[in-house]
Amino acid sequence: MFFRRKQSGKHTYLQLVENQWKGGKSQQRVITTVGRLDKVVESGELESLISSATKFCKNSINYYELLNDGLYLTSHQVSWLLQVSPSTVVGWINSQKLDAFRTPGGHRRIRVEDLRTFLEQNRMPFPSGFAASPAPYRVFVVDDDPIVIKTIQRSAARIAGGPLEVEGCEDGIKALVLIGARRPDLVLLDIYMEGLDGFEVCRRLRQIPSLEGLKIVAMTAHPSTQDRARILEHGAIDYWVKPVVAQRILDLLGETQRRSATQSA
Repeated sequence: MFFRRKQSGKHTYLQLVENQWKGGKSQQRVITTVGRLDKVVESGELESLISSATKFCKNSINYYELLNDGLYLTSHQVSWLLQVSPSTVVGWINSQKLDAFRTPGGHRRIRVEDLRTFLEQNRMPFPSGFAASPAPYRVFVVDDDPIVIKTIQRSAARIAGGPLEVEGCEDGIKALVLIGARRPDLVLLDIYMEGLDGFEVCRRLRQIPSLEGLKIVAMTAHPSTQDRARILEHGAIDYWVKPVVAQRILDLLGETQRRSATQSA
């Protein structure tokens, strides 16, 4: 592959071209038109563009890793991935359809998550190796102390960085209704609450066939071996002491393992 200048009217365009051998003859195929040469030079990205293209041609850029490890992309990299011209990408940015920012040197950079959102919103196909956003895990917290619920919501959202939805309520009976409707992946259940306590909530949840795979973790500020044994008998899979560490939630749901697998793929 190589770059080629293409004159069209008053302007000179920069193209990325590859040679193909067909019918005993060498033919050139345009991979993409990078854009007007003067505009590419004005952007200050010509040097990095050539460097990236050289690596791309030598297959030294792993685009699967690039797209799934949270790095930033240049407008030219986005144009290659989506098979559109860089000027089209710049147009999306200027019209605020695609979120981007500028470096101190004035170069445009697009966050991978912003590109993913743009493709989803515009129903555009994902490039090979570019995974769609994973469905968020849903966590439901049952605790008669609203501060506990809010604390878990904030800490879990902060450490998860996105794919985790946390909601909750302060009443056992209401929790049964909402959990049945929401069908979360995990329930964090306080043992001692006024009215319907955690033991009874856990027992009733385990009687609902549609929630057979639901993970229920009991939590308490006053641990005891008797309570642990009792709540596990009622169907909880674990027994945590408050305050709940957000990383334990991710580990239990498998989010940490899923990220590791994605980054090593």
